Parts: sequence; C-alpha cells; structure tokens
Amino acid sequence: MTKMIFHTPFSLNFNATSGSGVRPVKMLQAFQAIGYDVDIVSGYGKERTQSISRIKNNIKNGVRYDFCYSESSTMPTLLTEKHHCPTYPCLDFCFFGFLKKHKIPIGLFYRDIYWQFKHADNVFWIKRIIAKFFYYYDLLQYQNLIFTIFIPSNGMIEAFPQRYRSYKFNELPPGCDLPIELDLIRKQFDQLKVIYVGGVLPPAYDLKPMFQIIKECPNVPFAVICRENEWNVVCNSYMPDKLINVNIFHVHGVLLKEQYLNSTIFLVFREYDSYLNFAMPIKIFEALGYGLPVITNKGGVIGRLIEDNDIGWTFSTIDECKTLFNQIIAQPELLRVKIENVLKFRENNSWIKRAQHVRGCLMEVNKI
Repeated sequence: MTKMIFHTPFSLNFNATSGSGVRPVKMLQAFQAIGYDVDIVSGYGKERTQSISRIKNNIKNGVRYDFCYSESSTMPTLLTEKHHCPTYPCLDFCFFGFLKKHKIPIGLFYRDIYWQFKHADNVFWIKRIIAKFFYYYDLLQYQNLIFTIFIPSNGMIEAFPQRYRSYKFNELPPGCDLPIELDLIRKQFDQLKVIYVGGVLPPAYDLKPMFQIIKECPNVPFAVICRENEWNVVCNSYMPDKLINVNIFHVHGVLLKEQYLNSTIFLVFREYDSYLNFAMPIKIFEALGYGLPVITNKGGVIGRLIEDNDIGWTFSTIDECKTLFNQIIAQPELLRVKIENVLKFRENNSWIKRAQHVRGCLMEVNKI
C-alpha cells in the first residue's frame, strides 16, 4: 500500500459539525478510500513532535511517501497551542523543510483569509496586530516550502496580500458526500420543502433577506438548522413575529440527515459581503450531496457555481425568489430538471474526487 503524510496543526475531530472541523476529516477519509496508508501529524505540539519524529525515522530507513497534504488552521500555525503562545516555533516548518529536502512534495489547503477582512476588526486591536504578524509569517514560510497552495476557490487569490499572489494556487472546493441511493432522492419530487443549514450570525451570515422571503412565502415550508447559541442571539432580529411556515432545529448527525432527506431545495440568501466573492461553504456541497438544488444570491463564487452547472437558481431580489417558488409549485418539472443535474454534479465532485485531484497535482511534481 502506498503511503502519504496528512498534517494539521490542530487535533482532528471525527465528530465535528462545523466546516473547519469536517473538511480535514473528510479529506483524510477520502485519501484512505483511494488506497493510501496515511501517517497522520496532528494535535498539539507535543503530539505532533512525536508523529514527526516517527515519520523522519521512517524516511531515514527508506520508507517512501508519495506526498504530504496539510490543512492550515483558522489561527496562525504558531499560535495553535491551547494557550496560543508560540512555544513550538520551528516544529511544523522545519518538518516541511525536511520533507522538501527529501523531495516529498507538500500541498497545503489554506482554509480562509478571514483575517484580511473588516470582520476581524472585532478582535481586540493588540491581539489583531499580533495575529496578523503570525499570519504573514505563515505565508512567508509557505512561499519557501510548499509546492502548491490549495484554496476553496480561485477568487480567494485577490484577497491575499499582493506579494503572495505569485504562489502556485490550485482550486480545491469542498466535496459532496454520496449518502443515499439516487432512487431515494427521486422520491422527493412531490412537494416543495426548503432547507437552510449553517451560520446565522452577522456580519458574515446576515440572513435578514432570507427570513423576509420566509415571511412573504407563507405557502412554502422552511426548515432552518443552526446552532442554538447563535439562534438565541439573532432570533428576535430575524423573527420578531411567529412564522407558521418555518421550523428552527438545532440538530446534527442522523437528525440533520433526516432534515435533508425531507427537503427538496437548499436556500441561502444573505446580505452581500465581499467575503462571498470566494467563500465556499461546506454546507452547500453537503446539500448537493443529498441531491438538493440550491437557490442563492446572484454573483459571488457560489452563484457562479450554481449557474455554470445549472444546479439551482440565482436571483437578486426577494420578489424574484417569490416568483420562482410560485413557478416551481405550478410546474414541478422545473425542479426535476435541476435535481437531475445535481445528481450528475455530485458524482463528479465527491470528496474522493478531491483527494484524487490532490494526488494528481502533487504526484506531478516528481515528473517535472
């Protein structure tokens, strides 16, 4: 069995529900599914030190690794300890240097660049300055050590500081699970049922327009799935009055799956934010994996994805969405066509396809 290295400067959470925790686990499982024996480097510094030492000894003893795939943290690499102090300043980047010296190509998925946006201004200014220094330090190290930087969408390149836009970037959006057989999805055509799953806190997730749609479409049933603590913050803002056509759930796992299976369309419509130009939420691909067409804002990377693959609808105004719902109710075949396109899309955009793409990119290094 061929071997590879999987690196994260944080612990893997196999029960994660948020995108930042779900994605690395899905990628790890996908690499294993395509036949790799994976040596993992993860956890806090002490754990990573032990794993790195073992891998270095393997390499010195002739063990061959095809490549190393790494996923960055939402925090700077050097600040990922529990106390957020840089007590392991050389650990990860020296390891990358060792791998590079032994001609083992490294690809790193850069999760997001949220720290470059105004939302980060909510952080106490001293912490913000310190964090930015270490974010820039990460980028400097990547420039010297990483063969390719994987990003959720190519639109993210413009958010990088100018001097780092010359990286070799490679698009690697989230993948779809294939959780149920196609014939089960086909039974969902009989009734329009709309679902949203994800964050609800402004400014990144300002869903006032979506809740206005819910209010103005009383004949359409909606389900909103979010974290309870977040909902408690915004519920009075989004729903000052009781709406009979919406149910709010705080579920995950099997119960979340049941909600997906009971729905026919995924809706996410929110106030425009420049972050939407490149953000690729895992929940969009999760919904597509369940065979659900997506309705979302026109423009932005998600809007273009939906339009380019004909796997849903995009619109600019609440009235356009209301009209669309009425059309679907009157002509169910409109939904049927989109679902057929989604079923084709998800087969070519699974997590296994993402792992195969990484392998292809990094194995190509040895041919150069």
